[in-house]
Amino acid sequence: MATLKHIADKAGVSVATVSRVLNYDLTLSVGDETKKKIFEIAEELSYEKRTTPETPTPEGMGFLGTQTSNTSRKI
Repeated sequence: MATLKHIADKAGVSVATVSRVLNYDLTLSVGDETKKKIFEIAEELSYEKRTTPETPTPEGMGFLGTQTSNTSRKI
């Protein structure tokens, strides 16, 4: 499986540059030829973005809560 590092090494740029190009970062000032080269190498190496699992919600995390009462207080 190709990684950003594989693409960066082959393109002669940093991993950060590859990441920003592949994520269409509009604030990145990289030449069109470099962008084209990165996309071509990514395709050549059959690069696929990894998906990250969703952050679990509190309901799905299996927490167990307890409720206590203060029985030492006089009424």
